[in-house]
Amino acid sequence: MALEFSIASKSFDFKGFDCGEKSLNDYLRFYALKNDKNSICRVFIVHDPQDDPKAVLGYYAVSSAQIAFEDYPEGISGKITRYPIPAVKIGRLACSLSVQGQGVGAALLRDAFYRAIAANQVIGIHCIIVDALHEKAAAFYRKYGFTPIKDDPLTPVIPMATVLDSLKK
Repeated sequence: MALEFSIASKSFDFKGFDCGEKSLNDYLRFYALKNDKNSICRVFIVHDPQDDPKAVLGYYAVSSAQIAFEDYPEGISGKITRYPIPAVKIGRLACSLSVQGQGVGAALLRDAFYRAIAANQVIGIHCIIVDALHEKAAAFYRKYGFTPIKDDPLTPVIPMATVLDSLKK
């Protein structure tokens, strides 16, 4: 499988995408392009140009965010100031049922990491935060070094320093 990442556009078959989660399927079909166009977030698609270039194998949506200092996990806060903490937010990340378990989710997350690193060259970003739909999704992120924010196990966070270290391996 030769994966390629692209910004979401009408050239992709959103209707054929099924990740097994209706809310994530519906987001891609009905809201992704509108939100991208209105700069609410950026939506990135992964596809296989050698197999079916229009088939969406997965996607993620990213936007800017901030976390209240009080909500940041104590064990990873280090010596940051008591101000809102700038972040990149992965609001959605989903893989087609046809490729689940084949590393596509990890590839999507890695691509999001690289884009956050690029953004961090221009603006300050201390961490990446995620909105996980359920415990299974939160467990996926914990595998990659994310830690839940205080009082919310479905909102994990990872410092940019940890992201940079993970990509060196």
